[in-house]
Amino acid sequence: INGNERVMVMNEDLASNQTFIEHQKVKDRLMLRLFSQRGAYKIPVSLVENNEGILEVSFSRFRDIPVVVLLKALGLTSDAEIASLIGKQTDSLIVNLYEFANISGVNEALMWIAEKSSLQGTNKEMLDRVKQRINNYFLPHIGLEKDSCLEKAKTLCKFIKQFYVAREHPEDSMTDKDHYANKRVRLSGDLLSDLFRVNMNILLRE
Repeated sequence: INGNERVMVMNEDLASNQTFIEHQKVKDRLMLRLFSQRGAYKIPVSLVENNEGILEVSFSRFRDIPVVVLLKALGLTSDAEIASLIGKQTDSLIVNLYEFANISGVNEALMWIAEKSSLQGTNKEMLDRVKQRINNYFLPHIGLEKDSCLEKAKTLCKFIKQFYVAREHPEDSMTDKDHYANKRVRLSGDLLSDLFRVNMNILLRE
């Protein structure tokens, strides 16, 4: 290019769509996270337990949403069903279920999330916006349609169980991020397609 030689370097990246369990040194707590990738989408999702013992999930613009509220927003409204899907009865789980036992329907849960996220507008607008954001930004690799909600809820239950198992046996459960099973090497084709996609979208918007 203009008389200069250019070298394209391979890029090492953490694997998408698989969970990592690590210890947050700053806040001294366990954290489960993954990068949910679908095409150009790559959304980080994290699951942590706050000081009151409530499990909270963060993704996109939603921060610290209690997992029980999110499960109910996704369509799992029965506490018994949530407990059986997680399949690991712990005191912490009972505390989580009891804390939000008063939220019984999907719309109630969606409104709770809308208010927590300080969304503005009429009730219908707020509900539509929350539904759209959850469909698009929560675990997009499972699907972006309304039909995928239950599958997302079941996957979240598996993450919760994995988190509880890791909390009981931290020495066996931590993910080694430097192990090559947890990494992907992105070659020139991947990197060029990403670059093309980003610039094509900019061109279309303009």
